[in-house]
Amino acid sequence: MTGVAAIAGWMLGLGLVLLAREFWCHHYYPVRGQLYQSHRNPQLAAAAWEGYLATRTLWGRRRKLAARVSLSHCYYRLGRLAEAAEQCEHLERQSGDTTVVTLAERMRRDCLARLGQVEPAEQPRAPAAGARNEASLHAEALEVERLLADGIWFGAMRQLEQLVEDAIRAGIGDRHLPYRLQLGELRLRLGFYEEAASLAETLLGRAGLPSELQHDSRQLAARAALALARHDQALLDAQAAFRIANLAHDRERLIHDCLLLGAVAEHRLDYVDAMRHFQRVRECGGRGRWLAYLGEAELLALWGREREAERAFQKAAEGTTDPAGSDAVGMAVAVAHAAMILRDSPQRACELVEPYLESPAPQPRLSFRRDAVAAVVLTAVGRADEAAVCLERLRGARGSFAHDRHLMVEFDHAEAELARLAGRWSEAAGWLKQALERGPHAVQVPRLQVFLGDMLEAAGDLAAARQAFQAAAEFSQPLGAVREARARLELLPATSPSTDPPSHTSPE
Repeated sequence: MTGVAAIAGWMLGLGLVLLAREFWCHHYYPVRGQLYQSHRNPQLAAAAWEGYLATRTLWGRRRKLAARVSLSHCYYRLGRLAEAAEQCEHLERQSGDTTVVTLAERMRRDCLARLGQVEPAEQPRAPAAGARNEASLHAEALEVERLLADGIWFGAMRQLEQLVEDAIRAGIGDRHLPYRLQLGELRLRLGFYEEAASLAETLLGRAGLPSELQHDSRQLAARAALALARHDQALLDAQAAFRIANLAHDRERLIHDCLLLGAVAEHRLDYVDAMRHFQRVRECGGRGRWLAYLGEAELLALWGREREAERAFQKAAEGTTDPAGSDAVGMAVAVAHAAMILRDSPQRACELVEPYLESPAPQPRLSFRRDAVAAVVLTAVGRADEAAVCLERLRGARGSFAHDRHLMVEFDHAEAELARLAGRWSEAAGWLKQALERGPHAVQVPRLQVFLGDMLEAAGDLAAARQAFQAAAEFSQPLGAVREARARLELLPATSPSTDPPSHTSPE
């Protein structure tokens, strides 16, 4: 009996060791992979998924299929298209899930097309209409990421809407909530502000919402309210998000919360409070040390303190060399800096944006703002052909983004700058009047009014120019454009020499 008990004990111990190893393997690698993917680091995520797939396990076939889906997307984002196509072939052979197979087949064909390899054309299989499991939902979520990486924003939104419906029908608890939050954030990026605010309110109305989702939903609600000029509501939601992150000691979320609070204070025309929040961003450490400079630079430029803004932009640009930085942040710094100096130093502004002319942007607003600034500065330095490419992208987006009045104001402003460079003063005035009629952010109005006054004065309509400068000069806070408008009023002649001022019609 003693021998039998010893053998039984030994086998039990071995079984426990194997069981512990299985749980460790199925937890350690996936958590690392998902963490790196959430931080947009496909190289480290790929290493984690490769380690997981190379580890022998007794069970977990579905988990490894989901890992292979993730690995294929990491390879795709890293430009390792042949390896991504190879992983997709494995999925097509091994997965019994029609949705996974369909999306893998679609990605494999995309990879082969980019590699210049053509195979016989076949219609990809349509996804099954039945219930989805977690692996197929994971595949659909990564398909959304692929579309976003390729800049197919509206396609990603439609795919994400379908994913939310599939997740709800799958009946796997509250797993659909992160997808709904992602949908709200994407709608906000695409200028559907009311829809984003409504979705955030729906999420916040759910009882027992996890703290992280509650925080991110508050962030979404605050940014949507800010876009809709509901400043008091934006402040309440932003403060609520800050409290959640502060209690959790979540530094990354605190950085974004303080940046958002600074933006809200800026739109509420509270310079001191905005600067206080940007200082808190810096105190968060990490990326906050240099992200704070970007917020401060834009605030200083708005208040007309160009020299201090110049130094802050330089500090922000130095921070983008940080390993935690990204091309998107570097692009945002370069575009904002170039927009401030494009009239005084067009050549330098061109040098700032030139490295990012073909870089992918994570959201359309940054992409189009880059194109708008680039079109102006390239025209100013005599590179008309390259400017035409940027301008064509802008004009092509007018139909798709006509619902986003803030983005359309950016487009109109760029068209006015181009008309100014060509000496077409009346046309520039028409674009600016159209921008003002769209209802831009209040902090943008004085700058547009001063620009409009400049163009009307150049066109010879001094009476209308005086009205534009007067409207800017009466703004409640002494922004840089407001002080400029007051100075221009003193220099403007009392009467117009022309009794028949030219008409200014809208360009559209």
